[in-house]
Amino acid sequence: MQIHHKSIDSCDLFEIVGDLTAATVPDLEQMLRTTIHMGRFHLVLNLEKCTYIGSSGLSLLIAYAKTCRRFDRGDVYLAMVQEPVLRMMRIIGLVKEEEEPNFFQMFDSVEAALEAASSHQPGMQKRRLI
Repeated sequence: MQIHHKSIDSCDLFEIVGDLTAATVPDLEQMLRTTIHMGRFHLVLNLEKCTYIGSSGLSLLIAYAKTCRRFDRGDVYLAMVQEPVLRMMRIIGLVKEEEEPNFFQMFDSVEAALEAASSHQPGMQKRRLI
């Protein structure tokens, strides 16, 4: 797996290339931890080139979403999520078919995710917590 990171204004974009498994989670965790410690809480993950996320990867994303949302500082935004990953998220209840909000905000493009992340205002609608 490869991770490409770029800071864009108040957001941080992470492009995940390859599978996010127990073996590769520590690499992403280190990058996310460093970003959070720098006081940056608007994290956009481009998952266009990621076709598998294991349970440890999903746990990591959930944990960092909760960290970013604490005190309404930011969030984790997912862009271009591929069908195999969406299927897994549906199975475990992170993505709903009904009008109930999903745990993650998901976008069809990186640009849309960055726009949502950069326009985050404290007190915005809360996302569903697990």
